[in-house]
Amino acid sequence: MINIMKMRLLSLPMLLLVALVANGCDNPVGAGSGGGHPEGFVITNAQGAEVATYRHGGTSTGQITANASGVSTFRIFLLARDGTRIELDGLEYRIRSATVTTEVFASATIVGADQLRVSGKNIAGSTILLLDVEHGNHPEFVGRVTLLMQ
Repeated sequence: MINIMKMRLLSLPMLLLVALVANGCDNPVGAGSGGGHPEGFVITNAQGAEVATYRHGGTSTGQITANASGVSTFRIFLLARDGTRIELDGLEYRIRSATVTTEVFASATIVGADQLRVSGKNIAGSTILLLDVEHGNHPEFVGRVTLLMQ
C-alpha cells in the first residue's frame, strides 16, 4: 500500500511536467512583445523605412522594390498582434526560406537571422516573394509580398 502511494506521489510531478510541455507553445513571443504568436512580418529597406507588410491570413501591403541588375538588402521583423515589431533572433523564430515565385527575375536568400538579400537577374518585372516563418521545429506561417524588380 505504501509503495502504491509513493508511486502516485512520484507520478504527479511527471504529469504536471507533461502538461506544461504540451502547453509550452501558447505564448512564444512573450507578454512584453504584444503576447501570443506573431501575426505577420514587416520588411524595411536599407534606410529603415517600412516597405512591405504581411498579416497572417493573407493581407499584404506595400511592395519590395529591388535592383534588377544588382543586390538589394532588406531587414525582416515579425509583428505581434498589437503591431509591435519583434526582432528575429534565429532561435525561437526564424525565416526558414525565402522564395521568389518567378525565378527568372531574382533569387532571394536569408542572411543571418533577419536580413533578406534579393539578387536581380537583369530582368525587370513583378513577382511574389514567399517567406516561410518557423517556430522551433514547426512551420508558423508562409507570408507573401509583392517583389518589384527595377
